[in-house]
Amino acid sequence: MASMAEIQILPFGGEGGEGERGERGERGKHGERGERGERGERGERGHRGPRGHDGRDGRDGRDGATGATGNTGATGPAGGNTGATGVAGATGATGNTGATGPAGGNTGATGVAGATGATGATGNTGATGPAGGNTGATGVAGATGATGATGATGATGPTFGAPTSPVRALDAPFQPSLTNQTFVMYSVSVLTTLTGGVGLGAVGRIELRSDAANPPVTVRASGGGSLTSIPNTLPAGEVINTVTQFELSGIVQAGDFVVLATVPGQDTPVFSIEFATEIPIG
Repeated sequence: MASMAEIQILPFGGEGGEGERGERGERGKHGERGERGERGERGERGHRGPRGHDGRDGRDGRDGATGATGNTGATGPAGGNTGATGVAGATGATGNTGATGPAGGNTGATGVAGATGATGATGNTGATGPAGGNTGATGVAGATGATGATGATGATGPTFGAPTSPVRALDAPFQPSLTNQTFVMYSVSVLTTLTGGVGLGAVGRIELRSDAANPPVTVRASGGGSLTSIPNTLPAGEVINTVTQFELSGIVQAGDFVVLATVPGQDTPVFSIEFATEIPIG
């Protein structure tokens, strides 16, 4: 293909005259196509392209034919001859056997066995003795023995003095006696009130306490209720008063203290000492 410089470009239309510009002439026909230019020179060799992927391994060829077996080499010469066996030495002569000594004396003859003695005869069994006599009759009971001596008189028991009726107060410790044991008895009462529809019923008790402390803390006896809550089921407006009496008693050691302690459990019970009796011992 021709280069751009070799292509002739023909102008369109005719040439105009000089002077004023004439009217535009008619458009001329296209010029004929120029001849084909000479073939250009061959360009330089391009760079070598990247290496293509490795081709697949070809199939294994067939095994070649087995070559012919070579000739067997000649056998080498045998080794030297075996040496001759040496002559065996002569065996020494055997010594003579010594003469056998004379035999010992003859064994004496065995004595004759003695005769076995005859077995003695078995003795006769003795006769059975007569049976024992009959059991004797029971003897008559002996007479009653004499009464033993009277034992010693035991020690005299404690004596009680005359009863007293001292005035005692609730919750106030006192000493019945400094020198003697004292048997004490106290009649106490507890008054409880229950009003229908108002609060709960009254509950309380009195405890007889006695020991060496002042005030004493050991409870010896008690009387009265120990509940802390009694339901009020009485109809409104009704009132019930209940008085309960108890006997509290015990033995108080000499010099110990006593207290009649009140223990309110609920509401406001009323406590009282009705009677007091104290008896000295010893």
